[in-house]
Amino acid sequence: MIFTTNSLSALRQPEFEIQLNNHEFAQVDFDFLNHALVEMARSGATFAPGQLIQIGWIACRITSNGHTFGLEEPDFEMFPIRWIPGATTTMMHLRIHTYVADSLDLGDAIQHASIFQSAVVCDRFSLTSGIYMERVSPTDEDDSGWNILCADPEHAHNDASTLRRESIYEVALVNPNVHLFVGLPHSSSLLLPYKGFPQFFLQGKRLPIAKESYLDRRFYSIRPH
Repeated sequence: MIFTTNSLSALRQPEFEIQLNNHEFAQVDFDFLNHALVEMARSGATFAPGQLIQIGWIACRITSNGHTFGLEEPDFEMFPIRWIPGATTTMMHLRIHTYVADSLDLGDAIQHASIFQSAVVCDRFSLTSGIYMERVSPTDEDDSGWNILCADPEHAHNDASTLRRESIYEVALVNPNVHLFVGLPHSSSLLLPYKGFPQFFLQGKRLPIAKESYLDRRFYSIRPH
């Protein structure tokens, strides 16, 4: 589905044609994007082809067909990034991060990282390794603060030779569950065993998962009863 803005020309900006393929949420997603673009323009932003716009943790890239602008997003299938038309995945991830925070009663505590920021990753991290993630204060603007490790407590995560830095985007290609949690705030951590039920912590304190919440439903089949 293609949606077209109609308020930007009055602000001396080209209108946007935005592809959104999730029919259930397409109108809501467009309304959000339209409002965001208008507010950016009112604040003095000038849009240009090739420019990146941060939406949640994903950066969308502006395109132009000579008359109107558009948005394209990473396809989450390969690295380096391959760009595809639209903002469907971008908006889905933005909703999911809200659902995850609400599941843990964190409300407005979301702190979006960026797909271009780095994370510390251990050399055993894989699709089937389970996940241990902890977010500390970042060292600079390119650092997300995330340590994304395997779930094996015996692995030497204090040994620098077992660790490397990668963009969070690359890490999420290895294990897509990572993207669910990258909006959690600093001082949070989580343990997600392979085919297991997740546990969440904030400043070392266990966070309960609300019953019938997004996280509870997503992992219902393996939830402890």
